[in-house]
Amino acid sequence: MRYNLRHILLSSQPATQENEKTRLASLDFEKIYENNGFAGTESRSGEGSSLFQTRIIREEILKLLDELEVKYLLDVPCGDWNWMRYVNLSNIYYTGGDIVQTIIDNNNKLHGNENCKFEYLNIITGQLPKADLILCRDCLVHLNFIDGLTALEQFRKSGAKWLLTTTFTERDSNTDLYEGSIWRPLNLEKPPYNLPKAELYINEGCTEDSGLFSDKCLALWQLNL
Repeated sequence: MRYNLRHILLSSQPATQENEKTRLASLDFEKIYENNGFAGTESRSGEGSSLFQTRIIREEILKLLDELEVKYLLDVPCGDWNWMRYVNLSNIYYTGGDIVQTIIDNNNKLHGNENCKFEYLNIITGQLPKADLILCRDCLVHLNFIDGLTALEQFRKSGAKWLLTTTFTERDSNTDLYEGSIWRPLNLEKPPYNLPKAELYINEGCTEDSGLFSDKCLALWQLNL
């Protein structure tokens, strides 16, 4: 059964409310990138963007794009393109978006061409370019509930048909992001996101932290019916 995410997103509410003792975090991704704040040994986008941690999804994403006949792909955040450069996008119009201008400038210089471009994009407040499918990997885990729900609504309003995004399928509940924390795993089928069962799950085979996040998946949802 397929679900229209419009009603689900509009009716979702954060499970907890901000109060005087718990202030929601606002991350400075520019500084995180400059200082390698995600501690990546191969990519400043973090260890999850290494070639080993993306060994499965590099193949599976290509199969999925072909199966869904995707012509326009929006990848937000695109990061420093450490692994996506090895996905054959020759038949696709690719737009990589990121909130770090340095990343955009470097990517356009190194990888940009007539079918592949990089733009400064804010998925919470900005207008998103045309896409058949939005890839949003390792992003919502860095956003508080309010911003995460806003981003999902932005994706829905963009006109894209599909969303492929990170979820951790074995988590029973979600916690908000508070001052001093930069990420946590999220199960998008649990409150406050409450998305329906995805149409497809790609288990990434994540081995970070001795397999603690082995349930990490890219999951596919249809945005508009």
